[in-house]
Amino acid sequence: MTIQPLNSHLIPLELVDIILNNLYEDSQWTTIASCTLVCHSWVDFARRYLFHNITIGGEGKGISGFLHLVKTTPTISSCIKDLVIKMTPNRPTVYGFYSLHSYSSPAALPPRIIVHILNKLSELRKLSLIGLILGSHEADDPPLPLGQFKLDALELRSVFTESMGVDGPQPIGQNIVDLLGTFREIKTLTLYDPFLRTNRMDDDTPDSLCIPRSRPIVQQVSLGFLRPCNFCQAQIALMALTTSQLTTLSVCCTEHSDINAVTFHLSQFGSQLTHFEFDTRKLHYDALRAQVQTPLDTSQCTNLQCLIIRIELTDLDAVADTLIWSSAISFLASAPENLPEVIIRITPQDEYSHGQFGIMRINWPRFNTVLDHFTQLRKLSFSWDDSEGGTGPYDIERRRFLEVHLPELAAEKILCID
Repeated sequence: MTIQPLNSHLIPLELVDIILNNLYEDSQWTTIASCTLVCHSWVDFARRYLFHNITIGGEGKGISGFLHLVKTTPTISSCIKDLVIKMTPNRPTVYGFYSLHSYSSPAALPPRIIVHILNKLSELRKLSLIGLILGSHEADDPPLPLGQFKLDALELRSVFTESMGVDGPQPIGQNIVDLLGTFREIKTLTLYDPFLRTNRMDDDTPDSLCIPRSRPIVQQVSLGFLRPCNFCQAQIALMALTTSQLTTLSVCCTEHSDINAVTFHLSQFGSQLTHFEFDTRKLHYDALRAQVQTPLDTSQCTNLQCLIIRIELTDLDAVADTLIWSSAISFLASAPENLPEVIIRITPQDEYSHGQFGIMRINWPRFNTVLDHFTQLRKLSFSWDDSEGGTGPYDIERRRFLEVHLPELAAEKILCID
């Protein structure tokens, strides 16, 4: 019997897509690239996965090389769904349009270049800008479009902004506000220290931002105040752009002053929120102590459906773990009494900590008193970042401990331990 070789054209394209998807999930990039050599019908399928996620770093051809690739191979642009533009500071960098040959800071990237990239990538779903200096819009540049683009997610992480604009000094963050004005809708907006200055602020620098006529519709916002040089008031002003349909807010802070800024803004739009997450893992000890005395107030969030608290336990430092729990419980006590669900997510501090000792340092009388405050609580969940689906030895130990200390909740089947 003669066995005929399998013709690649006879393989159903659905199977080709499944094969490439499995390779993509296993990050088998070299194998996916080899699949483009099988036949012409495989090329388009392989490109969808090869160019799905693109990261432009601070080395090599940078943005100019990327735009040249998109221009010479236009079919690639529709394959790109996730784009990361990442600058590594303190290294010599060439960004195509702007070159930097010193070791001080990355070169400024004007908003018009980002708009140009967005115009090229019609199918883009997520854009991340990390470690960039966002330059000013030049006087001879055409006006930025208003409300033109739509993204599932926009992430601005450690984005520096120049304080000098076309007409002189401008408020910190004006460049970012102008960029946001080009979007029509952003489902999830992540801001981790996006308001960082590149130089010393002058006395004549204005404080108030110029709000564009077009404001994006945003449903979820994640805020991170991780550097002491961050400008809370500018952050608050930016959030004012995106509150029309905001339902989910996540906050991560290091200083208690930033918590006060968030509290102030919650009073402005808290009634819209249905989900609120407070991440205390980066709070300094002084901020934790202040949080116990004057906690972040969520009482204005009258329509809140789920409150999430993220904490980090040490296991070895009883004083620290006790303070962390006291801060979390104080925050929980400020929540509206009609809250239906509470989630406590625990992160062990390192690989030697698993939370089995840290969980024992809860002030149980205080914790149960706070729980009694909620009249409509239907679910209380504890979860660990190192969880093995409830089957690991630490999972079992932590579960038993919680079920012993929360017997009434367990009986009512509203206690969930992951």
